[in-house]
Amino acid sequence: MIKGWATSDKFDDTERVVMAATDELIGRNLVEDATFAALKRHFTDEQIVELFFVITTYRMHGLVLRALHLEFDHDTTARMEEVPGPPLNMQDVPGSREE
Repeated sequence: MIKGWATSDKFDDTERVVMAATDELIGRNLVEDATFAALKRHFTDEQIVELFFVITTYRMHGLVLRALHLEFDHDTTARMEEVPGPPLNMQDVPGSREE
């Protein structure tokens, strides 16, 4: 969330409706009818669905990190130990510059 966006003059109407929808989804798990109507003035149905997926995926990511105490700011006790991934050979990655 961007604090103060609602009173700032730095954002256009499209940016403001995206931030309103984001605040509503994150804060109340819904989007008000008026906000949705404003979204429809700026975006197609497909774009609105994509926007909601991006917002809620970001929220889901935060919830999982918090639940597992994996925050990067180390303000909680560790519940899990990070498991390193397998070594990566860039020659095995299609399209890499090291082919």
